[in-house]
Amino acid sequence: MHCGQSLPCIDVQDPRTNNKTRQGGIELTGGDGAMHRCHPIFASFVGNYPEQVLVSCCKSGTCPKCHISKDNLSTLGVYKQQSFTDALDILSTIDHGPFEFATACATINMQPVHHPFWQELPYTHLFQSIMPDVLHQLYQGMVKHLIKWLKTSWHSRN
Repeated sequence: MHCGQSLPCIDVQDPRTNNKTRQGGIELTGGDGAMHRCHPIFASFVGNYPEQVLVSCCKSGTCPKCHISKDNLSTLGVYKQQSFTDALDILSTIDHGPFEFATACATINMQPVHHPFWQELPYTHLFQSIMPDVLHQLYQGMVKHLIKWLKTSWHSRN
């Protein structure tokens, strides 16, 4: 997934989009056909849970935003956020060999992904940019529970 991932306005794998280009911006054509100097940034990621897992490189069944065990996912509370700097530090261990890299990734419940697309993006904190999957969380969580509760209470009265 990460090898083919690109932002809508800028290809992060393109060597022409280095830091100098990012600082000076790039020319993009707007919907009206006019050219504009733009400075695209990765501000947020909106996707369902499987997409969030792929983008954050976390293991399935864990939270892509914070450190919480699989057993406590349904409990309310404040948990330590994933550290973007820790993730970047661990991604830099790829040069130490595959075993060391996989071991380092496991310490923060991260999949060993070689150069995820967000690794070199400026002004990015991936774990803070993941938006809640409101549609699925609301529907599959609250609405399904509410419907089940209403059916149970309706049938008990009849």
